[in-house]
Amino acid sequence: MKKIISILFISISIFFSVSSYANDHQEYAVKSAFIYHFCRFSEWPRMVNDTQSDFKVAVFGGTKFSTVLERTLAGKKAHQRQMTVTRVQTPMDLTGFQVLVIPKKMTAQGLNLLNMKQNKLLDILTISDDAQAIELGVMVQLFIEKNKVRFRINVAESEQHGVKISPRLLKLADEVIGKETP
Repeated sequence: MKKIISILFISISIFFSVSSYANDHQEYAVKSAFIYHFCRFSEWPRMVNDTQSDFKVAVFGGTKFSTVLERTLAGKKAHQRQMTVTRVQTPMDLTGFQVLVIPKKMTAQGLNLLNMKQNKLLDILTISDDAQAIELGVMVQLFIEKNKVRFRINVAESEQHGVKISPRLLKLADEVIGKETP
């Protein structure tokens, strides 16, 4: 299984290699594919027996990224649940979501959203493509390096909020913050 996940992420990176002249749509499509796999390979303890409701992904603001993410996740499932994408604007809009995506163009407002809701964001995986995302408390940061989409994970932040990211994904990350080394 570890080998399959590794091959999957490598394939996505190679197939959707993002060059300096590539448009935003292609970059967002690759990042959306990564987000889909983070949804599939992360665990939410409170969600274990709930297969009736949708798997909800919130995107802060109405950006091109949210449009591409909606198309990418349409018809897909995570944890035996139909995935839905909803654009949100306020902390009150986050009730019942498993994932919050904060596009880099919305980071200042999105991080304010996180700060306002900080203690109540249990069980919500936060993902951003902003350069300062990890330092600002987001759990997964997507970034471009050598024309490829890469990612960093703040495992301490995810554990604090009750989200377990698969060890397989941790091994594929460029950097894992907050993980004690043996």
